[in-house]
Order: sequence, then C-alpha cells, then structure tokens
Amino acid sequence: MPASTGSRGAPARPPARSPRAEDELLEVLRTGEWRSARSTRPRAAFRERFCAYDDGHAAERVVRRFFLDEGGDGA
Repeated sequence: MPASTGSRGAPARPPARSPRAEDELLEVLRTGEWRSARSTRPRAAFRERFCAYDDGHAAERVVRRFFLDEGGDGA
C-alpha cells in the first residue's frame, strides 16, 4: 500500500489544511480559510466519495431495513 494511502484506501493526510489544535481551528474559522477554493474542492471530493447516502433519509433506511424488515435502499 502506498505511504500516502490509509488503511481503508483514504488519503493518510487530508488534501487541505487540518487544524491540530484549538488555536489553529480558531484561525481557520476566523479567517474564513474553510470557505476557500483550496478547502472547498477537497471537501466536495470527500463528500462525493464517502457521503452518497447523506441525503437526510439514512435513519429512515436503517429503521426500514433492520426494524421493519423492508429490503432495498429506501430511496
């Protein structure tokens, strides 16, 4: 596995700045860096890859599938 890849195939290091301490987080929030193109593109790529079911109906799908024994994805 390449050094740049984590154990699940995700990048080991995020492509944008990741604050590691409270003061760094506050700086990112105060300066608006989190809204920059440098941050927006990696966030969009992450959402595209990992958030396919983040549509507001995930809990409903879980209830239908596991508690009401309904198959399918519930979409």
